[in-house]
Amino acid sequence: MTNINERHLALKILEEVDKKHIFVSQVIDDYFQHEDLTKQQRSFISKLVYGVIENQILINYYIHASSSVKNNKIKPVIRIILQLGIYQLLFLDKVPAHAAINEAVKLVKKRKMFQLRGFVNGVLRNIERNHEDIYAKIQALPFEQRLSITYSVKEELIKYLLEMYEAGELEAYLKSSLAVKDTCIRTNILKQSPTALKERLSKKYTVRDGYLFDEAFYLSDYNRLEDVEGFREGCFQVQDESSMCVARLVNQKAKSIIDVCSAPGGKVTHLAELKEDQASIIACDVSQKKVQKIDDNCKRLALHSITTQVADASQYNEAWKDAFDCVLADVPCSGLGILRTKPDIKMNMSLEKIESLIKIQKEILDNVHQYVKIGGELIYSTCTINSNENEKQMHWFLDRYPNFEKVDLSKERLDESIQPFVKDGYIRLLTHTSKTDGFFIAKLRRIK
Repeated sequence: MTNINERHLALKILEEVDKKHIFVSQVIDDYFQHEDLTKQQRSFISKLVYGVIENQILINYYIHASSSVKNNKIKPVIRIILQLGIYQLLFLDKVPAHAAINEAVKLVKKRKMFQLRGFVNGVLRNIERNHEDIYAKIQALPFEQRLSITYSVKEELIKYLLEMYEAGELEAYLKSSLAVKDTCIRTNILKQSPTALKERLSKKYTVRDGYLFDEAFYLSDYNRLEDVEGFREGCFQVQDESSMCVARLVNQKAKSIIDVCSAPGGKVTHLAELKEDQASIIACDVSQKKVQKIDDNCKRLALHSITTQVADASQYNEAWKDAFDCVLADVPCSGLGILRTKPDIKMNMSLEKIESLIKIQKEILDNVHQYVKIGGELIYSTCTINSNENEKQMHWFLDRYPNFEKVDLSKERLDESIQPFVKDGYIRLLTHTSKTDGFFIAKLRRIK
């Protein structure tokens, strides 16, 4: 085992996330690339970092209930040390309470803030003694406030989503978003059969079958993804089952296809595989950095039918007018369907940001519908459960563009596994029922 203090590295990662206001995955991946860590160390650090991010409002409530100092008056580094200690006290049964507290005090010493050792020790010992009473107080709070604290989602977002979902369903979804998610992978069927891939991977890792598709598996007990057997050879691609639905909705006869918001390329590479690498596919995104990710995946998967291009989906390209049998538009969205994968969203998303995203979605739809041939199709998708970004956007679009019609997906020939999630002609996936990410897909056809 390398000589690294896992808790101190977790502290450094959380400090950087706090200062730069960026997704934790970006920071943690960077640290893991540059630190010599064992699989166990990476696992523990990830558990600490994501655990704090995922439960931040709840953990901060415990601090507030156990300290006379207001949260905003506590030094950021001390607040994060407390958060790490509280997460271990509340959620990690294998870490003894005395160890969680002592290690937190050691972090204070390591940062040479000796005068605050007693404060950190006192707050954590209060929580150790009184955590059941604090939990009971949370459960007695009004419903919206209880959900906000229990699942660490801003109360304004709770109220917003309660306009769309019944209380029980929303709570079931939020609870499912706290579940541990293994890495979902998609077999590259042009390289290997799903059966052969599963047999190969099962010799070294834990592999579970997918919920919806035969080519999907859930992978765990590995160290670095790039070192997993078969990854560099292009035998599989990381992709959630929810987004695997998109390529399956593309008409079998479609030959010319464009994916306007493609990075990192999961949907478009899946489509190329289903088309046996014979279709003509353009994959675009807004920056060279994003397009490079698509290129890297195409090269690794040995796919040749995809051409990439830097292009802003909201900006018109005359050369693409009426040019495609199918346009894929997986638009920027609030991400409220992927809270278990990107828990940062719970703290960073706001109603104002959602409104700005809705505007961007409209701008993209206003533009890319012009690329669809008469008789061609536009497939719109998001990884959010917000009906204002999903169904209402489709209503707006169809009112605005009468030359398009909604394709009722309940009348399409779909995989039996997808059919239960078709409602009002759209695909709606919710984690607590589908076991996948939350996702929305609509299909529109140009009729004139």
